[in-house]
Amino acid sequence: AYGGDILAVGRGADAEEVRATLVSAGFWRTLGVRPALGRFFTDDEAHPATGSRVVVLSHAFWQRRFARDPGVIGRVLAVKGLPYEIVGVAPPGFRGVELQGADELWLPLRARHDVATGEQP
Repeated sequence: AYGGDILAVGRGADAEEVRATLVSAGFWRTLGVRPALGRFFTDDEAHPATGSRVVVLSHAFWQRRFARDPGVIGRVLAVKGLPYEIVGVAPPGFRGVELQGADELWLPLRARHDVATGEQP
């Protein structure tokens, strides 16, 4: 399962809007994609009701925003003002499943409330 949106990422002068997609944990397995760094989120983290605030970065976003720092795993990224732990980086060239545009972040389905309201449930 998946669905996309444009979300504010970062805080203050570092904030920017990026294309993000909410996905189930099975998204990665279905596509046969492996992370370039770290991992993808687990079924528990992606659970729509009880999941965690975790995020996977696109390779391009990781290069641009974090200068390819391998220490990015475990750091926190503000998404709509809420803290998301960076757990992985997608492989180079992986853009998501939409034909137009390229995803820069992938969030678990549990983030749908955060995306809709920007508030903690």
